[in-house]
Amino acid sequence: MRRPSKIFLFYSVGLTALAAAYVLICLYLRSSRKTNNHSGYPAFSQVLQSNDPGQILAEADRLALLANWTKAGPLFARAEQIYTGRGEQRNALYSKIGRQRSDLEKTSYSEVGRAISEDMKNPLVGNDPRLKLKCLTAKGVIDMNINTPAAKNDWTEVMVLAKSLDDRIWQERATGWLGILAFIDGKTARAGAMVTEAIVRANLLHDSAGEADFISYLGEGLNEFHRPQRALDLFNRALAIAASTPDMGIPYHVYIGKVSALEELNRRQEAQAVLNFALDEARRAGILGAQADLLREDGELAVDNGNFALARTYYEDCASVSERGHLTRLLADAMFKLTNLYQQGGDLTRAEQCVERGIQAVRQVEAPYQLPHYLGVEAELKESMGRYQDADVLFSEAADLVEAMLLSVSSSTDASSLIGIMSEVYVGHFRLAAMFLQDNAKAFKIVERARGRVMLDALRTNRAVPEEGLAQLTPAEFHVVDLQRELRQPHSSTERQALLDQLEDAEANLKHTEYDRFRSREFIPPEPVDLSTLRRSLRPDEMIMEYVLDDPMSFCLVITREAVRIQKLGGREQINALANAYLAEIKAKRSAEPEAKKLFSSLIEPVLDGNPKRYITIISDGRLNGLPFDALVMPTGQFLLDSHIITYAPSSTVFHLLRVRASQSASPLPFLGVAYDQNQPLIASKGALWKWPAEIARGFFDLQGSSDPPPLPYAREEVTSIASLAGPNSVVLSGQAATEEKLKSEPLGGFEVLHFAVHGFASTAEPERSALVLRTDPHSKEDGLWQAREIRRESLHAELVTLSGCDTGVGKTEGEEGTANLVRAFLLAGARNVVSTSFPADDRFTAELMKQFYKHLSEGMEEGEALNRAKVDILSEFGPQTPPYYWAGFSLVGAGNGHVSFPRSK
Repeated sequence: MRRPSKIFLFYSVGLTALAAAYVLICLYLRSSRKTNNHSGYPAFSQVLQSNDPGQILAEADRLALLANWTKAGPLFARAEQIYTGRGEQRNALYSKIGRQRSDLEKTSYSEVGRAISEDMKNPLVGNDPRLKLKCLTAKGVIDMNINTPAAKNDWTEVMVLAKSLDDRIWQERATGWLGILAFIDGKTARAGAMVTEAIVRANLLHDSAGEADFISYLGEGLNEFHRPQRALDLFNRALAIAASTPDMGIPYHVYIGKVSALEELNRRQEAQAVLNFALDEARRAGILGAQADLLREDGELAVDNGNFALARTYYEDCASVSERGHLTRLLADAMFKLTNLYQQGGDLTRAEQCVERGIQAVRQVEAPYQLPHYLGVEAELKESMGRYQDADVLFSEAADLVEAMLLSVSSSTDASSLIGIMSEVYVGHFRLAAMFLQDNAKAFKIVERARGRVMLDALRTNRAVPEEGLAQLTPAEFHVVDLQRELRQPHSSTERQALLDQLEDAEANLKHTEYDRFRSREFIPPEPVDLSTLRRSLRPDEMIMEYVLDDPMSFCLVITREAVRIQKLGGREQINALANAYLAEIKAKRSAEPEAKKLFSSLIEPVLDGNPKRYITIISDGRLNGLPFDALVMPTGQFLLDSHIITYAPSSTVFHLLRVRASQSASPLPFLGVAYDQNQPLIASKGALWKWPAEIARGFFDLQGSSDPPPLPYAREEVTSIASLAGPNSVVLSGQAATEEKLKSEPLGGFEVLHFAVHGFASTAEPERSALVLRTDPHSKEDGLWQAREIRRESLHAELVTLSGCDTGVGKTEGEEGTANLVRAFLLAGARNVVSTSFPADDRFTAELMKQFYKHLSEGMEEGEALNRAKVDILSEFGPQTPPYYWAGFSLVGAGNGHVSFPRSK
């Protein structure tokens, strides 16, 4: 069963916007920070004994802004008493609201919320903007925990009032809280920008508590994005702010976040020490919210240590404290943790009671991000109880909620990440349909709602991005380009690190500005292809293998013209271990035959089941992305490519759409080739290629490393040989002409084939940074990196794009959505088929393989078969002992069955 994410903002998305927001505040982490010196303020006891209510209230407000409610509460109560005795109703009410807010952490959120709502009906509040602001800021914090829609209204009104009063601190805080609410709604780009803006403003305004708060909330998001070291940096920064600010309250939520980060870093002893300290302080102060949060963390540590009985005790204590304080979100999380533990212990009755209470609590606070996860938990429990129809209804509701959230995402990258995070909803529902409902068509539709979803949206609507304004770079884009140009120049390590820091900041700004480009996008949820329609489109000798990895059992959807069946396979962990071992052997340039045989027997043999279909389209999942299936070895010792043609697709629906799309053979220009080579042609030598001593891989470039990568000796020969096959009107850019500016000056949408014999740069952390590396021109404004974010904005009509460089198929795997990489960028831009590599590509071997590939294309072969034949040619010429490293990494993704219109060779 899944482990539900943390509640509130912290579970929320952890999407690309969080990483973007992190780097924007790095400057503040590195800079010195001035703090106000409060040594001039009178002692707390002196103020508390004063009879001057104005002085008492001013000090209470100061301490409240510092989140020191322990000291602020008695002062508000004292001021309320004096003002009430004097009959000063307005000031008495103001003090009362402060006192209620101070009591909040020791009593019921709901009760305090109702009391403040009643106070807001007082005409004094309606006629006094400052008094109303006091009420709304208290109510906003309460509603964040019990009523999300109400919280949006609260903080929106706070923003309006703060602007009218020119209260910059509350404008800053309202910005941050509205950003957090945007996270909860899944609007990640806007949220990242707003939280970052709040942090920056808080720093400038010396609002220590606000700065520490929002830095820690951002850290919680990075925890969920599995970047614990970055998160820990933020938590330590927030704690440093608190320690350097006199009279600031204990930031319990920062300690909680730090515990989570230390846990993920496997520093459990440190985590427990931090936890014990914070919990002791919270109990001493009687703060219920902090106690509940810390008890939950205690439970998680106990689970990680395998002490499930102790974990149940902590979670039950957490639930009890949460109920006392009416902390609905924390109550829900405790209930789901208990559901998991009771189910594992076999007590399904208790588990069902807990999950129903948890769902009720989540629905009460209307948190759309949490609900799909928790509905999935309940669905899995119903499944384990044999109540399959109930489970089906719950999984369907969870998927519908994900669809609703996709309506509000700001970019294709955020949509991918959201689907990736919600993948277990789809996988769980697929498993139910496949194993218990025994409905293959339903199982297919479930998984296809997630697979290749971003690409499907673009293909269906023919609008990967809006058309307007794409030709012009924004100032944010120009800044990224300038920094990347500078990074390609020689620098010291210190200078390079400074530039990289600036680049991360600039990329974060770019992500936020791109929100404006996407926010008006009309989103039409695409439907998967009808299974019967897909089957009819397949040829008699063709089949689709669509994998779904899960534990303890995985599956493969096997689709042919004649039938659909679901084959059960080994568990995800077992398959991942085999795939990792196999790829490690390949990258070490060994034969990997034992691992290849094991993978064949695990993934292919039970699926084929003696089926003679020659053409196979693979739709991978998880670690299978990038696995060269055609290099797997059959029991006979032959490679799979000896008997089958293997191609790949992001999903069955995307595959079908690319298939039915008309071939682009009518393009007026046959071929554009780009070679990152030396200025003079190379005279090739003879000999066994895989023993060539001057081995060069097509992927040395890295923004973290040195300047420009070395030229590729065989790239020009590769490109010119293909151009001669393509015929007149072919264009070759090589030597100093192979620049990004020159490439973009070509009519890219008019070429049938685009071929890049260049270095590749893949970023699994930041897929938008992945690029084809081109020459730089000192007189150009381009940086020589044709990146994924730029490529997907092109309008291509290419039948074939070949990325003949290292790691051009590598990217970030986003669960059931698939892999975000250069291949997807080109398919989004309009290419029908893309050839890419899953690991480093040797320059000379690649040139030879590409010559054979295009030779077979010119003979009239389909792209998939031509690539297969080229690999067979390499093995025939250099022997079956040639390590897969040199030939197996190339794969064709897309329709797989197209032809190029090169003149037919004889």
